[in-house]
Amino acid sequence: MSYNAETRVWSGPNDPYLYGNQGIGEAIFEFMNDNPDHMMEIRDNEDEVFLCEKMNSMAIRIAENLSVKGLKPGQNIALVLKNHSIDSPILIACAFVGAVICVIPHDLTVEKYRRILNEIKPKMVIITEKSLAKQLLSASIVANVPSQFYIQDNSLSTCFELRDLTEFQVQGTEEFKIYKCANPENEVAMILISNHNGNSFNGNGNGLKIVNVTHKMIMRGIKQDDLFSNTIMSASNFSHPLEVVRALTAYMTPITRIISNSNEFSAAIFLHSIRKNDVTNLFLDLTEQNSLHFIEYLQKTEFVVRGLEKVTFFGNEFNEKVSKLNFPNAKISFEFIMEELGGSVFIQKIQNNRSESMGKLTSHIKAKIISENGYSYDPDEVGIGELLIGSNFMLPGYLNFPLKNAKKFTEDRFFRTGLYGYFDNAGEFYLIETKKSPIKGRYSK
Repeated sequence: MSYNAETRVWSGPNDPYLYGNQGIGEAIFEFMNDNPDHMMEIRDNEDEVFLCEKMNSMAIRIAENLSVKGLKPGQNIALVLKNHSIDSPILIACAFVGAVICVIPHDLTVEKYRRILNEIKPKMVIITEKSLAKQLLSASIVANVPSQFYIQDNSLSTCFELRDLTEFQVQGTEEFKIYKCANPENEVAMILISNHNGNSFNGNGNGLKIVNVTHKMIMRGIKQDDLFSNTIMSASNFSHPLEVVRALTAYMTPITRIISNSNEFSAAIFLHSIRKNDVTNLFLDLTEQNSLHFIEYLQKTEFVVRGLEKVTFFGNEFNEKVSKLNFPNAKISFEFIMEELGGSVFIQKIQNNRSESMGKLTSHIKAKIISENGYSYDPDEVGIGELLIGSNFMLPGYLNFPLKNAKKFTEDRFFRTGLYGYFDNAGEFYLIETKKSPIKGRYSK
C-alpha cells in the first residue's frame, strides 16, 4: 500500500467489512438466532454457561423492559458493571434497543461520577453492584441529571424504583423489534471515556475526553484470521473500555468467552480453567498485585499450557522467559491502551482508503512525531512518523518498571507508541500504520 500525505488517501486493498449496513445489535441478534446451541460465554467463577439461545432470550427480555421504561434509540445509557452474569445480557440488550452505551468504571469517587454523568447526561443508569448505588445516586443529584436508576439487586428496593430486568413482565403482545441502524458508518454505538482513572481528573481542565465510537468502528475490529472460531479468556471486566469493545465483537462471532472474576483472582483457578476449557487466546489485564501473584505462581509451579496460541498482556509486562516457559506455543504480545496515554481509547482502522482521526489529545498531554530520519514534528506541523506522547500523569504500569521499559521511552521521557501517522494543522493525529495497536497486538516478543 502507498499513502499520499497531501490528499490523505491510501492506494491499495481495503480491510474487509463483513456486515453490510447492519449495526451491532442486528449482527449480534442474527448470529445468536442462527446458532442457538453455540456456547457463547462461560462465567468461570460461577460455572454458568450461556448458550446463544439463553443469552438471546435474556437480552430480548431486558431490551423489552428498557423500551417500556422509556429508553429510545440514540439515547445514552450508563452501565456500571462489576463482572456479574447479568452484565453481558444487559450490554447486548442496550445494543438491541439502539441506545448509546457508556460503560463507567466501578471504582470512582462521587465527584468523578458527577462529572461523567454531567457530561453524558444518560437517560438511564444500570448498576449491577449494590455497594455503588448510593454513590451514583448522590452524584446524579449533585449533577442535576434526572436519570432513571435501576439496580440489578432486589435488596435495594427501598432506595430505588427497582425491578428485576430479566423477570419483569412486559405489557403488550407485540414482538420486540431489534433496532435497525440507518447509517453504521456515522451512527454512534458507544461513548468511551478516556482518562477516567488515576490522575486523569487532576489539572486545570475538566479531565474528561469523550470519544464517540460508531457501529462500523466496532465491527471493523473483527479479523477472520485472528479470533474467529477460537476460545478467548479474559481476566479483565466490563469497567475496562477495551473489554467492552472486544465483547461486542465476540458476541457476533463463533467465539466462546470465558470470564474470570478479577475481584477474586486466583492464579491457580484461572490457569486450570484455561486448560480445562481449551482456551486458545488469552487476554490478561491484572492489577499490579495480581500480576505479581500470577508471575510467582507460574515460577513456583512451572505450570504449562500448550494449547494457547496467543497471550496478550496489558499494562505491566510479564517476564518474557516465564511467559514462554509456561505458554511455549503461544505468540506473546504486550499491549498498551490509549486511555493510559491521555488520548483516545479507540483507534479506527483505515476506511475507504482514507486514514481516520483517532481524536485530539487532552490539554495536559504533550505529543510529537519522529520521522524515520530522526526529525521531530510538533502537533502544528504536518509530518509523517511515529507518535510520541509525554505526560506527568500517564502509564503507571510502564513507569513502575523503568529499567525493563527503558526502550519504550526517549531520553526526554516521551513514550514511543508504535503508531505511525501525522498531525494535521488542528492538532489531530491521523493513523497511517500500526506497529503496536491498542486494539490488537502488533508489538510481539
